[in-house]
Amino acid sequence: MSHLVSNSESPLLQVRSLKTEFSTPSGTVHAVRGVDLDVRGGERVGIVGESGSGKTALALSILGLIDPPGRVVSGSICLKGRELWPFDERRLNEVRGKEIALVFQDPMTALDPIQTIGRQIGEALRSHSSMSRRKARQSAIGLMQEVGISSAARRVDNYPHQYSGGMRQRVMIAVALANQPDLIIADEPTTALDVTSQAQILDLLTQICRDRGTAIVLITHNLGIVAGFCDYVFVMYAGRIVEHSPVRELFAHPVHPYTEALLRSVPRSVAEGESLYSIPGSPPDLARLGRGCPFAPRCDRGRNEPRCANEDPATFEAMSTYGPVMAECNFAEERFALVAQQGPGHPS
Repeated sequence: MSHLVSNSESPLLQVRSLKTEFSTPSGTVHAVRGVDLDVRGGERVGIVGESGSGKTALALSILGLIDPPGRVVSGSICLKGRELWPFDERRLNEVRGKEIALVFQDPMTALDPIQTIGRQIGEALRSHSSMSRRKARQSAIGLMQEVGISSAARRVDNYPHQYSGGMRQRVMIAVALANQPDLIIADEPTTALDVTSQAQILDLLTQICRDRGTAIVLITHNLGIVAGFCDYVFVMYAGRIVEHSPVRELFAHPVHPYTEALLRSVPRSVAEGESLYSIPGSPPDLARLGRGCPFAPRCDRGRNEPRCANEDPATFEAMSTYGPVMAECNFAEERFALVAQQGPGHPS
């Protein structure tokens, strides 16, 4: 699968044909199956899909954080034109935190409960510099102020349990910003937060992207967040990117039936007596995948099409009104042609 690009700028991060597997008693789980991904400087990219689709495995693979019994099997991971895989621990230690930073879903498991907030931000600063502890403490206060933690000079010596969930996530973002990375990968950073805190964290990430030129990859299952935050979206299903397109195109004209089903599943007001839509069936067992489209058993059209059950789906690429589109579906070209006839902005 190739990736059409919307401009001539070389990608900051370029992933090609990446495969990651986990050995389990029930067989080999193919968590990431030949994924291509491009991220450019200052871009806000979303990776969406159901739980188990491979989103987090992809992020951890990029950073070389897949532990046994998992392993990256093959592919290419290129950061600023330099290959990261096969992984070299020395090179990875230079990259992690300095060029690529990771914001975890649950800051309480990522933060050390017996170290002060200031010490933890300071250690992130000192990990890639010869900065003194005193200077690191002052810089930590500055970072805390930048991410919106009030009374930072007083709260720098507090412990994680003394912060709210939203404030702990701000601390994680401060840690991520410590060495001015080119790219931040945020894995479900708002899942455990209330709606108000979610909006504040997303506003903060938007400001970072605008002011620092930092690219952000947002991993989420929440399409509402994607709509308001991302420039470009990759949809994952069964370890594959099954569709990618500019966010405006994706929401106006989804091409893959899985993407359309995800959009239909977004909670909205319904008339009395109606029920919320849910995608029928369950995601496939990634240890027992055969040929054919993995979404076919859950697809209204695909379940009745022999080629969808027996052949790998065709890859369709085109240029839409808003930018490049890709979908792995036998009927993508037909659906895209219909959308083109309707014109831009026509609801799907």
